[in-house]
Amino acid sequence: MIQEAIIGGKKGKIRIITAEAGIRTGWEGWTSSSDDNFSINRFGESGPGNKVATRFGFTADKLAELIKR
Repeated sequence: MIQEAIIGGKKGKIRIITAEAGIRTGWEGWTSSSDDNFSINRFGESGPGNKVATRFGFTADKLAELIKR
C-alpha cells in the first residue's frame, strides 16, 4: 500500500495521526481510528486564521492532548 511505502510500516502497527486545518475527508484511510484525524472538519468560516482555529479547538495544545491519549 502507498502508506507503507511512504511511512515505512503497516497500518495498525504504528500509530498515525493526521492534522488538517480543513475537513478530514480523505485522511481516514491513513489512520487506524477516526479519533486520530485532527481537523476542524467545517467549511466556510472566515476571520483571522488563529482565531478561527482557536474557536474550533484546532490548537497545538489540543493536538498534544490527542497524541498523549
